[in-house]
Amino acid sequence: MDALNLGFERLKKIDPNFTYKSWFFETVKAPSQISKRQFFTGHESTKVVESVDASKIVATYNQRYYGKTWIEMLGSLRSFERCLEIEGYLDRRDNMSLSKYGEEYQICLGSHRSCISKFLDRPIKNIEVTEYQLDSRYQSDWDWFEGAHLRPIEERDEYWRFESNSKISVVIKKTMFQAFKSCFDDFDLFEEESVLKRMFQRENEPQLERVEILRPRDLKGRHVRELLKIIKNKYRF
Repeated sequence: MDALNLGFERLKKIDPNFTYKSWFFETVKAPSQISKRQFFTGHESTKVVESVDASKIVATYNQRYYGKTWIEMLGSLRSFERCLEIEGYLDRRDNMSLSKYGEEYQICLGSHRSCISKFLDRPIKNIEVTEYQLDSRYQSDWDWFEGAHLRPIEERDEYWRFESNSKISVVIKKTMFQAFKSCFDDFDLFEEESVLKRMFQRENEPQLERVEILRPRDLKGRHVRELLKIIKNKYRF
């Protein structure tokens, strides 16, 4: 039996009077798919929480369930039948924990208990939760890049690669977003205009070229200045 049908068979076993809900068919998220996940880089704290609304669990750390819907995850739990035979199993908290990003939760340990509790709409009580704080400054910087028409196309280690539809490309270290913005805000578009013309004109026709910031120190070099001039000139930003 496939995971979908087995999931519904198991759901009937734990809740014979269940009603269909749209979230049954929503995809279980991987950690990277949690809303605004990349901005939760601030401080973290771990504590035992009195009660967690299981409906707010949207993701799992267990790669086995990536790409599955929630009903398919229920059908894919390897030890489902055996777990239900253990008295008070859903109330046990050994080897069970969650992480929290804003209002969303991710399963770290305890896939069976978390998934079953979600389908039963059963609060998870006295559970260890690691909560990550939103780095609002990082999010603000990200929004600024989007406002400058630079879209993220790649993440590599601590770097983000952004590109516009005008051959403008920038690779910048995450922690230096603010420094990049400061350079931009302080830059005078008309400064060294002759340098800009020499670099980006061919046969008296202006041509935009790809410019990359490959190393953090380039933020203080001429490449960032050239890039900022292009962006300002192109988008009147």
